[in-house]
Formats: sequence, C-alpha cells, structure tokens
Amino acid sequence: MKPNTVKYCIFSVLCLLLVWSLSANAAEPATAKEPVETRLAILKDQLLSYFAPATGKVTNVQGMTVQLATESGTVLKPGMRLQSFQEGVAFVHPVTKEQLGRVEMPVGSIEVVSVSGNTATATILDGKPEAFRDAKVKVPATKRKVLFYQGMMDWNLGDAYYQMLKDTDRFELFDTPLETDDLAKLTAEAQKKGAEALVVLSSEGKADEVAITQKVYWAKDGKQLFTNNTAVSVASIRELRQKAGIIGSGGEVLLAYRLPFASRRLTAGDLEGDGNQEIVLVGGNSVRVYKPDVDLKLLWEFDIPKNDDTLWIDTIDMQGKGRDMIAITVIRTSGNTAGSDAIVSNIPFGRGVISQLYELQGNTVRPVWTGQNMFIRALGGELIAQEFDPRDGYTGPVMVMKWNGTTLVKSREIALPKDVNIYDFQILTAASGTKAIIAWDENGFVNLYNEKGIRIWVSKEDFGVTLYSFKREGGSFMSERGKWTVKDRLLGRYAEVLAPKRKPLLSYAKGLGNSATEIKSFWWNGVSLEERVFIEEMGGDIIDYALSGDRLYVIGKPLFGFDFKNLMRGESPFGSMLYVFSIKGR
Repeated sequence: MKPNTVKYCIFSVLCLLLVWSLSANAAEPATAKEPVETRLAILKDQLLSYFAPATGKVTNVQGMTVQLATESGTVLKPGMRLQSFQEGVAFVHPVTKEQLGRVEMPVGSIEVVSVSGNTATATILDGKPEAFRDAKVKVPATKRKVLFYQGMMDWNLGDAYYQMLKDTDRFELFDTPLETDDLAKLTAEAQKKGAEALVVLSSEGKADEVAITQKVYWAKDGKQLFTNNTAVSVASIRELRQKAGIIGSGGEVLLAYRLPFASRRLTAGDLEGDGNQEIVLVGGNSVRVYKPDVDLKLLWEFDIPKNDDTLWIDTIDMQGKGRDMIAITVIRTSGNTAGSDAIVSNIPFGRGVISQLYELQGNTVRPVWTGQNMFIRALGGELIAQEFDPRDGYTGPVMVMKWNGTTLVKSREIALPKDVNIYDFQILTAASGTKAIIAWDENGFVNLYNEKGIRIWVSKEDFGVTLYSFKREGGSFMSERGKWTVKDRLLGRYAEVLAPKRKPLLSYAKGLGNSATEIKSFWWNGVSLEERVFIEEMGGDIIDYALSGDRLYVIGKPLFGFDFKNLMRGESPFGSMLYVFSIKGR
C-alpha cells in the first residue's frame, strides 16, 4: 500500500471518529450535565418574576381601566395583580415622635394588561373606579401565600422544587392532601387555605429526561397567570432518590408508621367523598379506618366476627358519587362466637364465605349488603363476584355486579382462561386498545393470555404468592381433593400491573420465611409484556399493599417477624410497619 493511501485511510478513520464523537455528544440530552437545581431554577425564576415587590401610582382612570406609572426598580408583567390603596394620616413613634409612615386604606385590586417602559395599563378587578384616582399600587414585599400541588410528578423532584421555593423566603407555601387534577377542586382548596395563587406541576417522561410543566393560577377566580417548562435528566432524579429515605436499595418512602397491631389486609379509599384518602387496615377481628398524617389518626372502627379470616378487602365507588364503600370477603372456618354487635349480627353463623359492603353513615361505618357463599373484589372501577363451593372453592363464572341502591345484581360475565379465578387476574389494555389478561397460576408463576384466552407468556420464576390455602371438602379418608388458594394482589395501574416477588431465605426450604420482597411491574404494549422492578428489595416480607392516587401503601414485616434494630433501640422487636411510597413519575 502506498504511503499516501495509508495517510488517507488514517485521516478517514480520524474523521469518522470525530463525527461519531460529535453525534454522540449531540444525542446526549442537554440536561444530562446540568444539576437539578439549575433546571428547576428556570421554573423558580419565572414564578418569582410575577411576585416581585413592585410600587407605582395611578395616573388616569377611564371606566374600569387605569394607567400606571411605576417607580424606579419596578418591573411589571401582564397578568400581575397589584393592591391599590390611598394614603391616609401619618403615624408616628409614640416615644421619639418620628414619622413611621402613613395609614394605607385599601381601595381594590388591579390586573396588569400591558406594559410599556415605566408605564402600564391595568383593569380594575374589584373596587369603585373613582376610588382609584391618584391611588398608589403595590405588590407587597411580604411573603405571598401559595398553594403547592405537584400532581403525578416524582415526589423527590417535586420536593426539591418545593424546598427551592421555600428557600427564596418569598412564599408561604401550603401543601394539600388532595389527589386530583381538577382545577376547580384545587382552586377551592387554595381559597380555603387563604392562598393568593396556586402552583400546579406535572411531568412526562421523555427518553433520558423528564419534562416538567409549571402552571400558575390566581386562587380568587382560577385564571391562569402563566405556564412554563423545563426538563431534568433521569440520572439526576436517581441521585435525588438516593439521598431520600429508602427501603432496601430503592423506592422512596414518604411516611412510615409502626403498627401496634398485626394487620393482614389493607386498602385505601375516599369514604367521605371529600377528595381525601383514608387507609383501611384489618387486624384480627377489627377493621380500622385511619387518616394518614404525621401519625395515623383513627377515624372509625368496626368489628367482624372473631372466627372469620379476611380473605380480601377493597374500596369502590358503587354509586358514582365519589364516595367509596368498603368491600370485604371473609371465610368462616369454625362456629362463630361473636356477640350481637349490630355491625356483624346479620352475618349467619356456620362455615363458609361471606362478603359485605360497608358504607360510612354519619360517623359510623355500617354494612349495607351481605352475600353468602360469594367472593367479591374491585376491578377497574367495577365490582366483580364469583360463587363459593366448599368442594371446589371458586365455582362458576366471574360476574360484574351493579348496585341498584339496595342490593347487587348481575350485569355481565367476564371471559377468563380456564382455572383463573376472581383473585388471580388483572385486565391490561394497551394504548392501541388491544387487551390481555395477566394472572397467577397455582404454582405462583405469572402468565399472560391474549384476547382469545391463549397463554402467550409465562414468568421464568415463581413469585411465592400463596397467602391463604384451604382444603377442598368432600375427599375420602385415603385421598384429598386438593386445595384452593388466595394469592397476592395484582394491582392494575394504567396499562401496567404490579406484583410482589418474594425471595425465600433458603431456596430449598421456603417455609422458613422470606429474606426480601420486591414489587415488579409488567407493562403491556399490545404485542409483548415489558418487565421492570417498580419498588426494589424490601427486607422481610410484604403482607399486603394497595394503590391510591400517586401513593403505594405497603404492610411490611421483618424477617421471622423480628426486627433486631428495634431491639437495639429498646423498642418492641415484633410487629409490622406501614410504608407510604410515592410513585409520582414512576
């Protein structure tokens, strides 16, 4: 090969490497190298600009329109709202007699329409036009009261922005327990708390970054002030999560409560219809409803018979009025010894499965429907049911049930693959509208079925899912008819299903307990099932869990039910914990 040819080849290779390097850098998100604080500052600076202290004077009034002259250093923007006042008599220091200022007599408020240099045009929002003549206007230098709502955004990312606003010392921020994007409800909440404005955040995942949108509204009338956007790299969000309190190696915990009683079942819902979620815990024969706050606040409590085991519990809005009922299914394995409590006296004695719907009436939770030998649960906003037979456990089709005001009536049958029962499955709907069924089998594997009921996928490992196991009745002395089981919840979330996967302490002796549990996510895209870890390993076991809005509630139990850390702190080493995870942006 000639020297010139070699030189040309080397030059070509170098050019290709340079082009590859430039294209690789170009493909990297612009946000990748920028700290979270830098990206969030884009939102903060815009918000601050609309609430910057300002002073000026009304120079002309024509109907409901006023002309303003601003003082040096004041920058007005269309949409800003200013207070207007007339100066009254001077007030002086009682000892030194020094003049401290003048009494300000409010005359109304105005909204800036347009700005030109140090002059502006504004519209009168409230007050009599004649009162504005020669009046002064201002945006006070005191803290502005703002309601902060971060919607479905990652909790750590929203909290970082919340702290950034708080650190400006410009805002008095109010958080809200509401879990809704309904602007009318959020505006009403802002007005209730005395806030002047409302900040609403939302986010959307895009490749290697998360796009954030900030919308700001005036609380008085819900009018939008402005909207702006920024983006944060996924890598920087992971760093935020690592700095937050976590369980195991992943999953951010908002709150953690030590439960003073053993709880086997859990759900969450809005029993009062006020937009706030309550937590429902079943422990022994007691059902307790709590308000999640800094501490768990007991709201209501009722009993189920002592010999009943709670197989399932859900909340569901049966009447479409935003008020949830509690749906409970219990099994009676021996004669009942319960007393004549009004809440449970209508449950018949003897063995079998009993289901009930409970409703908050006044300040008491009361049963409004009872079904014998029937399993019930919530599925996608509907209540479904299946009959119980002691010889088979589950029997007959799974039916959608409707509430007619006094009782449940059958609506339609759900077509399910063979041997898939009421507590085994969730229905997935892809963006294309293609449906699939994801379900447990009797060996604890996850299975995916297409719309024709044909299995098209099965997990590589079993998930260790059986929580309750019962013998089928009717077998002879020499033979048994097998068992029927109640397994872990498969929680539906959009086109996604969550499932806990247990890791036994010893693979060859699973009965010794579980060393850790993680929550897996399965996403149906219409063609295949995408699998990922949703909440990474938690030490010990997950007893039950529930989704409500952007929160995941988990009852966790340490290995062997014994927490050595508690013992070292002088606390009781036994018991379970209730963890509240944020799933915003996940």
